[in-house]
Amino acid sequence: HYRLSIAWPRILPQGTLEASGGVNQPGLDFYEKLIDGLIELDIEPFVTLYHWDLPYALETQGGWLNRDTVDAYEEFAGVVFGAFAHKVKFWLTFNEPYTFLRQGYSEGVHAPGRCSDRGKCEEGDSFHEP
Repeated sequence: HYRLSIAWPRILPQGTLEASGGVNQPGLDFYEKLIDGLIELDIEPFVTLYHWDLPYALETQGGWLNRDTVDAYEEFAGVVFGAFAHKVKFWLTFNEPYTFLRQGYSEGVHAPGRCSDRGKCEEGDSFHEP
């Protein structure tokens, strides 16, 4: 088995199909070559869709605190599933969700650095913001 993450910005640089002007085909081609290489070597790919790499354009619009990001993630997942579902059996939706949510949106020690202590973080936390 081999776990890999597909970088959302590599597939949809601006976060959505419309904003990105469609799929970044060289990005999909990169992962297709990687997945095909693993399968040729009889290695089962386990694919993670989100590994803390939110497209910057979505972060500037509020990131995961903006409901539109959830819709954009659904679109991104659909693109990736459409490209690789016939090759990949095992999918992980989020890498370490507790860590990126707690430490990124409550404690502010990971991106995007949100917390309630304005002396530590310029942005607010997910319990009270936006």
